[in-house]
Amino acid sequence: MLVLDFVLGQLNANCNCVGLQCTTDLTLDITMPAFGTLPTWELREDATDILVQNGGGGFANPGVNQQNTCLPEGNFRLIMNGVPTGGSYVLRTSGNPGTRIIDNITTTAGTTSVTAFSTTPAALSSNGAVQVPVGQTDLLFTNCDKPFWKSGEYVVCNEDAQVAAAWVLNGANTVQSATTGYDFWFYDPNGGYSYIRQRRHNVSDNFANVGSSRTCHMKVNNWATANHIPDGVKLNVRVRAVVNNIPANWGPACRFVRDEALAACPPTKLFDLQGFPQFYSCNVTRAFISNASNRLYARPVSGANKYKFTITSAELATPIVKVVNTYYLTLGWTSGPTMNVGETYDVTVQASFNNGASYCVVGDACSVSIISNAVVGQQSIVLDGQRSELNMWPNPNNGDVLNMSLRVADPFISTVNMDIFDLSGKRMIARTIGIQDGVLNTTIDLNGDVAVGMYMVKIIAGEELFTQRVVIQK
Repeated sequence: MLVLDFVLGQLNANCNCVGLQCTTDLTLDITMPAFGTLPTWELREDATDILVQNGGGGFANPGVNQQNTCLPEGNFRLIMNGVPTGGSYVLRTSGNPGTRIIDNITTTAGTTSVTAFSTTPAALSSNGAVQVPVGQTDLLFTNCDKPFWKSGEYVVCNEDAQVAAAWVLNGANTVQSATTGYDFWFYDPNGGYSYIRQRRHNVSDNFANVGSSRTCHMKVNNWATANHIPDGVKLNVRVRAVVNNIPANWGPACRFVRDEALAACPPTKLFDLQGFPQFYSCNVTRAFISNASNRLYARPVSGANKYKFTITSAELATPIVKVVNTYYLTLGWTSGPTMNVGETYDVTVQASFNNGASYCVVGDACSVSIISNAVVGQQSIVLDGQRSELNMWPNPNNGDVLNMSLRVADPFISTVNMDIFDLSGKRMIARTIGIQDGVLNTTIDLNGDVAVGMYMVKIIAGEELFTQRVVIQK
């Protein structure tokens, strides 16, 4: 494992080089397909092309070879030289697992580097794929590393508080900010395709007016054809917040592949989103009984009308195959092979759009271990530890901005309805807010229009009702 010292600096009055202070440790994971010579790499300052760090070369083993270095705050770019066919690399912040900056899983042999994207004003250009510190804005969990996007779908990022604060409550596009929103950068880590899609509050991008979170939604290829995301190319996507045309640093990298054919019949798997214990079904234990708490849930596929669950293990001579009309499988069947206590199974799921005449490709497998009925109650106590909740702050509030954090039981609903009433029952504010994966973090602009007093906030999310009192003090 190689560790390199930072060398960039400035001359002082005595013409001595004073090195800039490292602030962030980085790790470059280079995966080699066989024994060979490790690729060399350079980190250069983006604006000046000054060489800041370099390394690599020498003998390399098959598998992952780690190179460690560090950088000060600033904007840089990575150049890889001599990457062999079949090799790959990931540049990330150090730690386990670290934050990905560049994730090149299909490397072009030779020299690779992310192509810059330029626009006006220059501050909104890409300005280096390696920015320290890494920005905070990221994609939703279900949008990160998805390998089957199609044109017209929405890529969604988590909301930034400063961007949300610039939203004009109930305002038309004409009064919304044209300089505040998000930038989505799509780039090929090998070089070539590189495009920044700007999303600003004053443009809907054909998404419903659900408030400030509308700007978090970016419609794939809803721009000039010349810059369309190509089909079948393994890209990275990153997001940054922009306030008054001043961009934050780029956030974590996610893999992104537009694959129209795969998206038409996409893979799915057992439900694996954290925070929803009643649905979570990947790498879990279950009792083989027919009650709702022991179902196996899949990620639902829009438009699918049948799901095929395939269950395999070392003990099974042939797989157990169950076809159902729902995105969940109820255990405890009595005909055919069953799942036995003490055994662990691999479970895959496939969706069908034609009532089972054909199925989409197989998704990732998850393990399911079968336990005895006696410990089911104990297991349920653990699974129910994380519940639906509503938090609003600051409370008391000065009447300007109210922050809201909401977690709901149903991760499949797409909107929630919020009403604010005064003590006489008069509705003061009504909003429909977009939600994804059962989690919502947003900012509600009160704009000083709400008088001093106590108010009741009511939120309806699917079949759940949340209420909370808010006190306005000025």
